[in-house]
Amino acid sequence: MPGLVAEGRDMGTVVFPDAIIKFFLNADLEVRVKRRMLELKKNGYHVDFQKLFIQMKTRDKRDQNRLISPLCIPKNAIILDSTYMSLSEVIKTAMGYIIEKIKT
Repeated sequence: MPGLVAEGRDMGTVVFPDAIIKFFLNADLEVRVKRRMLELKKNGYHVDFQKLFIQMKTRDKRDQNRLISPLCIPKNAIILDSTYMSLSEVIKTAMGYIIEKIKT
């Protein structure tokens, strides 16, 4: 069975609205900011938490309220709140859903 994995803020609503399985991955904004800061730090960048928090909050609001392709939960998406999950837990959870879908 051919397949494709794609990520992006409008993959499940605009680009692939008929996808067999869709995930809407979310986490608390503060947690997302901390994760982004760690990612940037690994790449040699230093970012102020408060500035990054405001930037990400502004981006979320802008994306949710834009006229074309606003950020929203896709129809039939599985919502994964990763606030208290590690990367491996997110992958394990998503794979569990995928395996179940493949079985049916």
